[in-house]
Amino acid sequence: MNNFNPSGYLTRLVRNIINNQIITQRSVNLSESFANSVMNSKTTNEQAKTLPAELKMTPMEVEQNAKYARELLNLPNDLAQVISQITTNKTMTNAQGTQLLLLLANGKIDLNQLATLLGENTKVAMQKLIQTISQAARMGVEDTKQLRDLVNTFGYISTTTTDTSSALKNFILAYLPWLPLNAAGEKRDFDIDVFDKSAQGSEDGVQSIVILIETVNFSNIKATLEMSQDNKVETMLNCPEEFPQKLVFSILKKEAESLNIHSGLIIETAKKKIQKDEVKKARAQISASSCVSPQLLQMAHALIKVIFKIDKDFSNLTFKK
Repeated sequence: MNNFNPSGYLTRLVRNIINNQIITQRSVNLSESFANSVMNSKTTNEQAKTLPAELKMTPMEVEQNAKYARELLNLPNDLAQVISQITTNKTMTNAQGTQLLLLLANGKIDLNQLATLLGENTKVAMQKLIQTISQAARMGVEDTKQLRDLVNTFGYISTTTTDTSSALKNFILAYLPWLPLNAAGEKRDFDIDVFDKSAQGSEDGVQSIVILIETVNFSNIKATLEMSQDNKVETMLNCPEEFPQKLVFSILKKEAESLNIHSGLIIETAKKKIQKDEVKKARAQISASSCVSPQLLQMAHALIKVIFKIDKDFSNLTFKK
């Protein structure tokens, strides 16, 4: 989204306000043409004064919010599309394509380059958001909390993308339908590290990702994904007994098939609570890697997405009861 125009977003915003009639005075008949004139006329400030002071931004659904965030970050909306563009070396003339092609190194995604891309794009995204918030204020829109939350999220990404693991985490975070991740104070998060066993002299040349996922309903879940030289991804899941293992297995199998990834799944029941620092402890066993295979990244994203969705669905079901 190279030519991002906050005016277009605010035009849609005004349309949502009209549709939902979020005003305390009587309904005002504002047409779309008027909304466009508010954005494009040289007398924007004067027209904005005619809008009710109580106008509020219509809340975006979580998936809309995440999609909007990816647009601001200048990233394609679909992760599979990103991987395809990177791995097939498609020639793209836009700046987005140029950035993505720089990520590939020897068939793997260079996490140092990924950190650079996220760092630069989040700074630009924050500037765009601040501009949008400023224009919203001039239009009389008071409630811009979602936009300000996105500014804070991008600020977090910009300051924490300092190494390969945080770059990988923040990239996956951008493709989860929850931004910010811990909405409404929910304790739902994940830590991730990528390792290369070949650095320790292993003949198998196995690359692995270790993930520790914090859930609201099932304590911590630890996953280890390993990818051998024959491009097979093995997933080992360590989880509590009450975790819906069969459901995870079924969904992940379908995800792997849709991604055309050859995979296997091994599930072990945890006899004791998995501690939050267990991912970091893996550094004592194998060396950290600065690259990750595209297939491994896709399966890591699928696993995190599936577990978070099951956890969230369980919370909703419990709440209804």
